[in-house]
Amino acid sequence: MNKITNGNFKDIIDKRNGNLWVLGHFIEPGSPFQTNDLEIKWGLHHPGESKDSPGTNLQSKTLTFLIRGKVSLKFPDQNQEIVLEKEGDYTYWDRGVNHSWSVLEETLIITIR
Repeated sequence: MNKITNGNFKDIIDKRNGNLWVLGHFIEPGSPFQTNDLEIKWGLHHPGESKDSPGTNLQSKTLTFLIRGKVSLKFPDQNQEIVLEKEGDYTYWDRGVNHSWSVLEETLIITIR
């Protein structure tokens, strides 16, 4: 039977104590959002938040795009910084690319792996 689920991502995140990933392999078993095929992050961030230590996803390419706000993405191995500041700005990077980020304004980004 095909199942339809609807709701609000902010409500889901609030119930998970701020875990911003809303779809993926690490979601609780039994949830309609638990899957090994795709990961999605509903990234609602506040000014000053950051991930200072670079992280790397070795399995997946990553697409992140800006809904609103301003965020800086840093790619230390490429010595590159990209600032997403206009609605629809995006950055897409390959698996194995180190990255970190910092929030410059109240920001909503969607990240898909």
